[in-house]
Amino acid sequence: MKRLALACLCLACVVGCSQRSATKAAKPATAAKQRPASPIARQPASKPAPAPKPERAEEPRPEQPAAEPKGDLWRVVSVHDGDTVLCLDGDNRQHKVRLVGIDAPEIGQAFGTMSRDGLRALVLRKTVRVRDQGEDRYGRTLGLLEIDGADVAVRMVIDGLAWHFTRYSDDKTLAAAEREARQAGRGLWADPDPMPPWEWRETERDRKAAERKPPRKESSSGGVPGR
Repeated sequence: MKRLALACLCLACVVGCSQRSATKAAKPATAAKQRPASPIARQPASKPAPAPKPERAEEPRPEQPAAEPKGDLWRVVSVHDGDTVLCLDGDNRQHKVRLVGIDAPEIGQAFGTMSRDGLRALVLRKTVRVRDQGEDRYGRTLGLLEIDGADVAVRMVIDGLAWHFTRYSDDKTLAAAEREARQAGRGLWADPDPMPPWEWRETERDRKAAERKPPRKESSSGGVPGR
């Protein structure tokens, strides 16, 4: 009997120890369950970046109409010399037009006929665009003439058929055209020292004035005539 009691006592001790060990082992797990979540875990998930908005296609702009070239369309019916023409407008009215910015040799002057013929080849019986620049003292229309978009005055100078009229024009394009013609020896620049038309006209005025002056009469005695 004593042995049986002793065995029961030992068994109870063993069971008690086992229960205390199980209780201790369970406490850390419980504590782990009760531990608050870390701050990182509490942060809300970041929102995905918004998708880029599709670019709006630009609406095509309406094309602007091309600017209408300035000037009137007239027809050249005759050429007086290398810088003067006669035109008819749309109403068949005549206009004598003096080209602005140039001075051509006069008829009767060296290269005068060549200059006139050169302008005839360019514009006679053709439609030109005339940009009116007013009138000169002779009632002629001062005009910038264009044919097929090209400036007629510049063409005359670059071909050596007219001077740049620097007294009334500071156009750089005409100045460059004359330099080119001089260097190439074109037209009137084939002469090493051509006379400008404004000098030729002045010489002609003096000559005609001298011709109109009556000859001086002398007295029969050969002395100075009386008053």
